[in-house]
Amino acid sequence: MSKRRKTLEKPEGRGNIRLSDGKSVSVRYSLVVFQTVDDEADTGHLAGQLEIRGALEVIKDQGNVDLSGKHFTLRTDDARCLEAWAKKGDRVSGQWEIVATAPSNGLVAC
Repeated sequence: MSKRRKTLEKPEGRGNIRLSDGKSVSVRYSLVVFQTVDDEADTGHLAGQLEIRGALEVIKDQGNVDLSGKHFTLRTDDARCLEAWAKKGDRVSGQWEIVATAPSNGLVAC
């Protein structure tokens, strides 16, 4: 069984995240949207498992924000939303590695 990853898009820009407690935080984001495709299976449009990974950087004037293990909604500057969680990061530098929560529908209109 042969599988490969196909990159669909690489959005980046400014946006905000809304935490489960209702707090909104301004961020810079860089994402990679890719799909794992099984070469031996029927592959229609967007067949296969969709994955989204990326990085967030909390904009500095908001103090230390701890996103470790937290789920949130990222709202991008082009009015799309992504349900994700912070996999790991550093609250002092404000940089976080994120992944979309499964199952992911990708970046969808808010």
